[in-house]
Amino acid sequence: MQLADWLPAVVIIHNLQENFTVKYMCEKGRKLLGVSMDELKTMGLDYYKRFFNEKDAAFYVPRMQELISRNNMDEVFTFFQQVKPHNKENWEWYLSSTRLLMRDLENRPILTITHAVRIDAELHLTKKVSQLLEDNLFFRDNYLIYSTLTQREKEILQLLTSGKSVKQLAEELFVSVNTIKTHKKNIKSKLGITTSEKLIRFAKAFDTD
Repeated sequence: MQLADWLPAVVIIHNLQENFTVKYMCEKGRKLLGVSMDELKTMGLDYYKRFFNEKDAAFYVPRMQELISRNNMDEVFTFFQQVKPHNKENWEWYLSSTRLLMRDLENRPILTITHAVRIDAELHLTKKVSQLLEDNLFFRDNYLIYSTLTQREKEILQLLTSGKSVKQLAEELFVSVNTIKTHKKNIKSKLGITTSEKLIRFAKAFDTD
């Protein structure tokens, strides 16, 4: 696998018949995670809990399973994932592409190969992409909570973060100041938040304009 070590990416091969465990990872990837090949082979499913963010994994894992079930050797699935490198506290974003690599004699998929490229956090465009990905995760994590708001409360939420005063909003909507304050209190209660910063976070993530 000398070619895999030369490529400007992390190359991983998973064994589908052994519960999607790692069969091979290039040296670059093993150094990133601080593990040996033997450790990876015996780690089993702990590999995913230890090195990957389960929140975004909940999005791409089902689609990975769909890829496998279709058993199409020409199909490629590309996705973003967060990885926790060895001796680092923060997640790093990777753009990964996976495809089937091998079938058995009964034409069942047995191996997949993944090509993962780190998104450079120092690039200006990368920072924007990372923010979009973070917003997407926030949206997925809080969609059910946000859906408890009435349509009127959703409208008020966006207006509350417009920079206008409560009095200005009341005049704009032809309601009393107390009505706006009551809406704000109810919105915070439903969303389980106490600060204006978190109110803005929800408004930004769920802004449909």
